[in-house]
Amino acid sequence: MLNLPATMTHEVAPACLSELRDGLQHEAGTVVIDGTEAVTQRDVRAFQQQLAEWEHQGKNTIHIVGELDCDATDWLEHHDAVGRLAVRFNVFRIISVGDGARHVHNAAGLEGSWDGQSLLVSSLDDAYDEVSRLRGPQTVVLITGSPVTPMTDLVATVKGDSA
Repeated sequence: MLNLPATMTHEVAPACLSELRDGLQHEAGTVVIDGTEAVTQRDVRAFQQQLAEWEHQGKNTIHIVGELDCDATDWLEHHDAVGRLAVRFNVFRIISVGDGARHVHNAAGLEGSWDGQSLLVSSLDDAYDEVSRLRGPQTVVLITGSPVTPMTDLVATVKGDSA
């Protein structure tokens, strides 16, 4: 039974449920969760909570995150929260893509991310190279982005490789 957080927005929930059910059917390989509809800190947090449940089940978890879609007045706080929560939820690897997501990486470091748990990369190609190196059986990859950092091509590429 999936326990999705109540904070998940209506628009994100159907996609998330579909991806997670599909992932549960293919436990032997890499599960790729398309969280690109989660563009706000609140939506990303819902996906992070689910990723934490997978981590507790013994899966290797990777979160690739781009810049969030938020007001300038909330930008620092929202990116900070995503980075810190990833560490608190014990995500195995956090890959922040682009300069706009730098504060996610910085916040993870401030929260106690050491020994490469958080990584800042400059491009989607670099993120792909890193996830390709890390993934394998029993790995769950969550990819979240926004119109600022479009991640749909990365999702398609990683899914194609894990089929």
